[in-house]
Amino acid sequence: MRNLRAIIESLDEDLSAWRDGAAQPPLDKHASQIEGVVEQVSTALAALRPALDDAGSASLVTQSVLDYHHIWDFFRGKLALRYVPMYQPLLAAADDLAWAAWRPVRDAFRAHTGTELREPPLVYFSRSAVPFAVPRGDDYRDLLPRGGIYTEEAGKVASALVVPVVSLPWHRTNWLPVTLSVAHEVGHVVVADLGLDPWLTDRLAAAGLAEDRADAWLAWREEVYADIFAAVVCGGATALSLLGQLRAEDAEQPPQAPWGTYPPASLRERIIREVANRRGDAPPSAPAVSAGDFATDVPAVVTALLDESLPGAGRLGDLFSTVDTVETRDDADRLARGRDMGASEIRALLAAATRAFEAAPDDVDRLVMQRAALTAAAHAREVGRRSRPRQLADRLADRDRKAGQQLASLLAPVPTPHRTLSRGPVRRSA
Repeated sequence: MRNLRAIIESLDEDLSAWRDGAAQPPLDKHASQIEGVVEQVSTALAALRPALDDAGSASLVTQSVLDYHHIWDFFRGKLALRYVPMYQPLLAAADDLAWAAWRPVRDAFRAHTGTELREPPLVYFSRSAVPFAVPRGDDYRDLLPRGGIYTEEAGKVASALVVPVVSLPWHRTNWLPVTLSVAHEVGHVVVADLGLDPWLTDRLAAAGLAEDRADAWLAWREEVYADIFAAVVCGGATALSLLGQLRAEDAEQPPQAPWGTYPPASLRERIIREVANRRGDAPPSAPAVSAGDFATDVPAVVTALLDESLPGAGRLGDLFSTVDTVETRDDADRLARGRDMGASEIRALLAAATRAFEAAPDDVDRLVMQRAALTAAAHAREVGRRSRPRQLADRLADRDRKAGQQLASLLAPVPTPHRTLSRGPVRRSA
């Protein structure tokens, strides 16, 4: 039992250290996220302590404790990136944008319902070729390294964790416009947390779309909404970011059944530009390619999903100010000329930087531009912790403890026939 106690104490000490670390940079902007995960895992871990008095259950309890270590490592590794100097500026800007996209929705939901939404998404880098989000309640299993989940019910844990994540590709860390993808991915988290899927379905059904194209829009509904959300948050520059990442030859091909979950890039571009036009966020240029007959549906689709109030939050367009202003375009010009940017808000800074990046000739050193834009973002960053509202701290801590109890019930050390502790995949050297 001594070894088991040491494994438990190791996790306890690590959780406490990270909780304490959230009091100061670089983790102070992640205080609420750390608090949520730490409280959940700590509560679940505490539920195992009574079993330490039963020597016969040591092996089963060890499996559960190692599962908790594995779950915590999923978040710890992402948080630890904040300590690496070369990644700090870009990650901080992406975190700032995630917060700027999430906070107005959270505040509106609180005002309309009296209920507090959970913590904002945690941004990190991964080897995935494209940005993606895993909202709360979605399955994390594919993101967990193999060889660390031991109990039979551990797979269900993937839908019980409290902090969503947004991934950006490692191979895009030198291309600042990729950060605008964070706004799109936060849109997916908003769909999940507000339970918008039935609303999206109903709104599109009432949009009067042509019957032969209605099924396609229904299949694309969440991606379309995430694009609309990003266009509201970051303006017409979102279209530049999108096309800069995709640049796919098949973007010009007319969509055909089976529709998949993504509209073609040309259609997504038109949707973003339609939103930007309506908000006075003058898009940088006219669409370069045709989206076929689906292009005629874009105004009706945008009206259906943008003009109506979100359940529990009000109209999306009312939650965010216009970002692609004359000042933003002037800032893009200043960045291109090597002058200091004037914007003081992360959405405008990144929109301006995206304009400058996409307009720059190939022989321009974009890394110099990126460093300048990220320096401006650091100067604009608000000082202090992003922690929970003091008046809600007890209520939210109680919610975390209940999540921990749920986690404990999922990973309870129940004997399973023919189940042994796995060491994970064996790696052999050549």
